Amino acid sequence: MPLVRSYTLLGVLCFVLALAHAPSDTRAAAVLQKANVAHATLSARLAPLWLAQEQGFFAKYGISAEVVLVRSGAALIAGIVSGDIHLGSIGAGAALGAAASGAEIAIIANFASRASVELVARPGIKSAEDLKGKRFGIQSFGGTLWLYTLMALEHLGLEPARDKIQLQVIGDVSVLARALESGSIDAATLSSAAYSRPLRDKGFPILADLKLPIAGQTIIARKALIRQAPEFIDAMLKAQIEAVAFAFSPRNKGIVYDTLRRHLRISNATALEESYADMISEVDRKPYPSAEGLANIQRFMKTVSPKLAELKIDDVADRSWVRRLDESGFIDRAFAPQGVK
Repeated sequence: MPLVRSYTLLGVLCFVLALAHAPSDTRAAAVLQKANVAHATLSARLAPLWLAQEQGFFAKYGISAEVVLVRSGAALIAGIVSGDIHLGSIGAGAALGAAASGAEIAIIANFASRASVELVARPGIKSAEDLKGKRFGIQSFGGTLWLYTLMALEHLGLEPARDKIQLQVIGDVSVLARALESGSIDAATLSSAAYSRPLRDKGFPILADLKLPIAGQTIIARKALIRQAPEFIDAMLKAQIEAVAFAFSPRNKGIVYDTLRRHLRISNATALEESYADMISEVDRKPYPSAEGLANIQRFMKTVSPKLAELKIDDVADRSWVRRLDESGFIDRAFAPQGVK
């Protein structure tokens, strides 16, 4: 079983109400001694985050961190804004959308500036032309899987409105895979081999296998927290960078496999190998917020969020944290003991 706790939006908001009535010194202590770190989807790209907790990298830097799964980008953002969640790992689309709506949050790192995705269709659908008029499953409008879907359709020369493609909110990648298998939807863009490989083995065609330049697994925090606790932010990023180095080391491959197997519930050996390969190819050693990846997101999202068209990316993406760690030599030193060149 994955070592994460799943929170609903209602659960986060209830906690927020309780936290709002706590003494201010209690809230400050929570930031310094304990950290709630949340992610909103499941992907091999999250392996370093899980490893940072399970292999003691957060603890090394004095942080008692709990990594939680929040099955909604809106709930994660609400938790960040309230202070219930201290650090979030989320697709940049949700982060930029929240910032455009006035949320005082910043992107301080981007551990995956490209994403491997597969557009999977039900049997009988053989070409891009066959996708016209079909039902596509997504997790949410404006969310990461929605962005992947629009970029995949663009790659195939399709446009949802013109080609009468129906985008239906179904759930996260695991729910989408089940919906596709049951016939509730006709196609989905899946971001993890753990879910696409079993479908492929059952005869579901892969119509596109893409590496998309998009800012995924961005690390976000409240701007107020960043100002008030810079040592905390620095420690959290150092722990995750060391976890990336650990994940990339061939001698730790067995531990990484086990981590992926438990968190993604992978039983297929080939899917596990592909998930590991995806993680190695997608996760960035130097997690600067990606200018290209963020620009791609803004390009698509401004069609549904006019406010986002006016947003200045540099007001949200703070590259100074990674730059300091890079220029100090910390990142290169983190990889050296792991034998990673």
